[in-house]
Amino acid sequence: MIFQGAEVWLLIVGLIVGTIVLFLALYVAEMYIISKTTAHDRKLATLLCAFLGVFLVPILAGAIGLLFGIIGGAIASVQNLIPAITPQNYLMQLVPIFAYLIFWIICKYIISTTWEKSGLVALVGLIILYLIYTLFPMIPQTLDFITVV
Repeated sequence: MIFQGAEVWLLIVGLIVGTIVLFLALYVAEMYIISKTTAHDRKLATLLCAFLGVFLVPILAGAIGLLFGIIGGAIASVQNLIPAITPQNYLMQLVPIFAYLIFWIICKYIISTTWEKSGLVALVGLIILYLIYTLFPMIPQTLDFITVV
């Protein structure tokens, strides 16, 4: 269902450009945070990490958002029973944090470095990833969890 829209070519171009830009950002971050030899030796792992960041993180963040929406809706329905409280769903604000943690785990186990260094690399990568999603908004919209299931 992902590749059935009218603008499939724009999604594919966005995925390719996003992967290349994120790969370059992760590569530079690895060069300065970890070491130049490590970054040079793990180019393929960095490319895989960039592709999974561009392709997999929106799907998993959408699934977490869907789950938190259901849980938050149930809590809001309970809050409706108390007349002094206006129902709020603050769980949805946790989705970017879980997206960062997912990307951190991907960077840690694919690049295979320490948690501290992979956390910094993942932070730089996630900032660039959100800039990519701003330039190509069809990537997280098309790769939403609801369209995949």
